[in-house]
Amino acid sequence: MWLPNVITGCLWALTSCTPPATQGPYDYNRPSEVVTLGHTLQEVSGLQWIGEDKLICIQDEKANIYTINPYSGVIEDKFDFGHNDDFEGIARIGNKSYILRSDGDIFLSVDGEKAEHFEFEGNKTSEFEGLCSDVKNQRLLVACKQHGNKKKRNHQYIYAFSIEKNAFEEKPLMKLDKTRFDPEFKASGIAIHPLTGEIYILSSVSKSILVISEKGIFKQISPLDPYIYPQPEGITFAPDGKMYIANEQGDDTPTIVHLEMKTTHE
Repeated sequence: MWLPNVITGCLWALTSCTPPATQGPYDYNRPSEVVTLGHTLQEVSGLQWIGEDKLICIQDEKANIYTINPYSGVIEDKFDFGHNDDFEGIARIGNKSYILRSDGDIFLSVDGEKAEHFEFEGNKTSEFEGLCSDVKNQRLLVACKQHGNKKKRNHQYIYAFSIEKNAFEEKPLMKLDKTRFDPEFKASGIAIHPLTGEIYILSSVSKSILVISEKGIFKQISPLDPYIYPQPEGITFAPDGKMYIANEQGDDTPTIVHLEMKTTHE
């Protein structure tokens, strides 16, 4: 699939297979812009807004943090924090960058220096793909894509990593029953809405986005048009509620999708 560098307006109208997803404050299948990323960023697996119209992202298998312009897709800066590995999420708080590895381990780089390593001490065969900052509660939220114990895969687990102790909390923060919304849901990205405090969780596998309350109470789940979201892996918000979703290349073009909040919503 080829896309021009920036697409605006009613992209959903180009496909008839999936109707617009209009639940809540976003029309997920009516993005305001879709920005194509270059060859270097084929596998963006984590994303965060850092202010001044800039995003930072992590590239799967590379120990680099990139600063990009979300409107052009141009890389404005990058730094190397260590050895290449299977990295899946990023969060920044002040001068500290936290990077999630697929086994749940957290890497912390201060002021762009080589990263310090903190282990996830739970099931080491679990897969992780979502990380975001929760500054209000002095922690990171870490989303498990798939639990290592097959008997526990009917739940979506969210863990908490204390940024004061640099350690995971002993028990999962949230345990969501997937039979209530989608048994095929597997988290690929997570972010906290800056205005509502609600938690948004992406699933690339099921092409959907789940919204839960701060306490983990189910709010809604919305389908994502696979034409617009062929492989959604990263999600973040600007302070005004504008949403950005990154798609890895896969068989298509790597993109960042821009979504404005509706003025009124259900």
